[in-house]
Amino acid sequence: SLFMLLCSHFVRRELFTANVLMRNFYWYHNVLWRDELPEKCIIALSSNDDIVNAYAVRRYLEQHQRSPTGGGCQLLWLEGLFHGEVMLSRSAQLQIMELLSAM
Repeated sequence: SLFMLLCSHFVRRELFTANVLMRNFYWYHNVLWRDELPEKCIIALSSNDDIVNAYAVRRYLEQHQRSPTGGGCQLLWLEGLFHGEVMLSRSAQLQIMELLSAM
């Protein structure tokens, strides 16, 4: 898509962003497990995310929601959106705002 083409261009080629991602960002330092989340939270996942395996994350979170300590986290599945596309989608932003106002 055009969105992903633009994103990849600016993320991979912009000097400072590329430096941070390639030299100073380690994915294994940035893993967040279900038990590390606050008791009440909203987790928004984009179905077409090309950075995060959203289906695997969704499956993991749904399994932990069924456990006795599942807590009050809400999962918002954004069908058809890519990574970060929530920033450009008014309807997705309204869904998030609706969930936030209900907390």
